Amino acid sequence: MKLLIPFLIVFLTSITSCDNNEKLSTCGDSVVDPGEECDSENFSGRTCATEGFYFGDLACSDDCKIIVTGCEDSGYCGNNRIENDYEDCDTDAFKIALCTGIVGEGFTGGTLGCNDDCTYDTSACERANCGNGEIDEFEDCDGPNLNESTCETEGFYGGELFCNPVTCRFDTNSCTGRCGDGVIQGDKGEDCEESLMTGVTCGTHGYHPGTLECNSCLLDFSLCGGKCGDNIFQPEYEECDDAPNAPTCNDFGYSSGTVVCDSQCTATIDGCAMRMYTSISAGANHTCAIDLSGQAWCWGSNSNGQLGNPSANETENTPVRVLQNASGNFIEVFAGDSFTCALSENFRVWCWGEADFIGTNATEDALEPQQVILPINDVELFTCGNNHCCITEVNFTHCWGHNMNYEAGTGSNDPSVNLLPVQSFINDGFKAFDGGASRTCMITSNDEVKCWGQNLFYSGGLASPEYLTAPTTIEPADPPSGTVVQISSGYYHGCYIDTTNQAYCFGNNDYGQLGDGNIDGNGRAASPVFQSGILFNEISAGHHHTCAISDTWVLYCWGRNGNHQLGTGPDIENQYAPVTVNSALNFTKVSAGTSHTCALDTMGRAWCWGDGNSGQVGVVTPDYYPTPVLVAD
Repeated sequence: MKLLIPFLIVFLTSITSCDNNEKLSTCGDSVVDPGEECDSENFSGRTCATEGFYFGDLACSDDCKIIVTGCEDSGYCGNNRIENDYEDCDTDAFKIALCTGIVGEGFTGGTLGCNDDCTYDTSACERANCGNGEIDEFEDCDGPNLNESTCETEGFYGGELFCNPVTCRFDTNSCTGRCGDGVIQGDKGEDCEESLMTGVTCGTHGYHPGTLECNSCLLDFSLCGGKCGDNIFQPEYEECDDAPNAPTCNDFGYSSGTVVCDSQCTATIDGCAMRMYTSISAGANHTCAIDLSGQAWCWGSNSNGQLGNPSANETENTPVRVLQNASGNFIEVFAGDSFTCALSENFRVWCWGEADFIGTNATEDALEPQQVILPINDVELFTCGNNHCCITEVNFTHCWGHNMNYEAGTGSNDPSVNLLPVQSFINDGFKAFDGGASRTCMITSNDEVKCWGQNLFYSGGLASPEYLTAPTTIEPADPPSGTVVQISSGYYHGCYIDTTNQAYCFGNNDYGQLGDGNIDGNGRAASPVFQSGILFNEISAGHHHTCAISDTWVLYCWGRNGNHQLGTGPDIENQYAPVTVNSALNFTKVSAGTSHTCALDTMGRAWCWGDGNSGQVGVVTPDYYPTPVLVAD
């Protein structure tokens, strides 16, 4: 029996121990035991409010601890944020900032505080002697004493001002009308009310786009984009305005005069004179040039719209402004037989005139610039001949227009016109190229001269064959020339200048257009121009004549002179060697056309001479002009 007693003690102890463990593991039985804050949905009467919050739902964790996350958004006193339905204030935040704002208390001043329970602490608020007839500190008025104030002095337009007998503050309930009452009172000088701005914009009041605001019931135009007549020039909306940065005649391509600005800020350039140009091109019966502002001007025959302005007559004797609404400014221009093309400052090509040659797949002539449809974005080099054009980019050359003489350089002379640019050949590097009547010649990156297209009379620089189907190196000059730096392709001849400023010409010489002192209708390879020590900077091969500018800015011409295209005076004899143009002017650029020639002097003024019967010389009276005449403004 004694042996059983220890065993029973151990057994009973283990049973007791199991019961205690079960009692300690009661979280989850919905009974809040000692040590538990809650159990399941049982919170023993505790709520968000007992935990210091205003409302919300408590939650119970797995270890029977209260979770107040569902209460926090309701707020609590002490968070420095006012919960409107429960608090007057909270730390430094107040519904009403001043003692005088508490209705019915009659406070006239003092400092309003906040109690720990987020109610107003008015212990530091003050009451004056309201009702004694005297306006004391913290009072606006007292009885009938309004301190000479009226509804008007308080910002109203009329009515009667009273004094609150409890607070001694103004009572404005009988005052009428004021800024901010939601009614626009124009007779009181109001332009607007904040709530009545719908439909009112900068534009409706004659201003440029921007943000129109209402400040103190007056329209505030300060954030609008200005307006015509404010003496601030806004080029995105105006052509002019009387301002220091407003455009001058020089900005419109003229050298002198005054721009007149009308009431709509539209510029009138009738007072400008002596238009200045940066580029000029003489075509068959018309001429085009680009002024200092990038604006193109054309004059002469307009049979196919080659002057670029739908309002132009069939013939214009003086310059007509090309419509460049979409193209932007131009930097280079080429006048063909019945069309014109120009390169814009963002390196896009635009053409107008006869449909076959403008590269847009058009079936009708274009009366204003149209963008050539090219498979590339940026053009590197660009040229046009009489009836075709070519451009180069990084990898290829593309051409459009006539191709019956292999002008496209594709190896085929399909007689149909290329209405869109076609890829011609791989571009292995060009320095310059120039289009002529039925061919194009170029200077390669390794300083070779190559031509393609028609090769009659050595016009492509070779004795044979009749056509050059792809770029072909021309025969070397005799004597050999230096590195070629500039080239020009004419009707049946071409010319170039080398690094020693020597001029060489090749091709047909039936009128002396090669300038070597001889005449020969059979054509020949490149040979030096008879120069007698003249050094040339620029050269232009025309129909049957050539013109070049020396390094001293003197202009020389040679070849056919039947229409006075040499500019040498009344004598119409053909010239077989360079002859000075009959002018005391200095020139920087020259363009030899079919039967007339144009050039720019050192001031940028345009001069033309030769056959002007189609208006291509650019003067009021069409005629033959044997010496340079200033193109009209």
